[in-house]
Amino acid sequence: MSRLFETIKVRDRVLINTAFHNQRLNHARQVLFGMNEPVRLEDWVIIPGDLCMGVFKCRVVCDPDPGEIQFTPYKAPQFRTVMLVRDDNIEYPFKLTDRKCIDNHKYAVPADEVIFVKNDEITDSSIANIVFADGTAYYTPANPLLAGTQRAKLISLGIVKERVIRPGDLWKYSRYCFINAMMEFDDAKWLPVAELTWNK
Repeated sequence: MSRLFETIKVRDRVLINTAFHNQRLNHARQVLFGMNEPVRLEDWVIIPGDLCMGVFKCRVVCDPDPGEIQFTPYKAPQFRTVMLVRDDNIEYPFKLTDRKCIDNHKYAVPADEVIFVKNDEITDSSIANIVFADGTAYYTPANPLLAGTQRAKLISLGIVKERVIRPGDLWKYSRYCFINAMMEFDDAKWLPVAELTWNK
């Protein structure tokens, strides 16, 4: 079986949003491995003494306990072109190292990023959940491929609401952004919905 992993943002030598990472990881460990004893990533991840101030990506691979830990400098991706891709069979309910079902689409599409449409519902991009803005409120697709930690935090705070969003509903929204553990909502780069196109 493919291994689980978590990507945690490290800002100025501090792990960000660990409560939601722990929640997701422990749920996956319970469902996939029947392990009911929870782990706390804070107990496993030790910030290296020589890690500089700034933003780093901490990748923790779990098999099923946290093991391989890697820190890399983080640079936010740029999305100039985004395309919608339809796949009614795609499944990625757990954060697994095997991402072929996602990457096969991503690398086949002539765009910087893809947004998956499953059963006529907008779901996720290849690396992030999505937030749509209609001018009065913020919404995220109700049925994502993978429920992200930043998404969970925003919902719990009441900043973002879940909603079924279909391609035919996109006209209701003016802009959207991508969110994940590394791309926090407060730093979101908003993109115009009008520029979304289908991959033919």
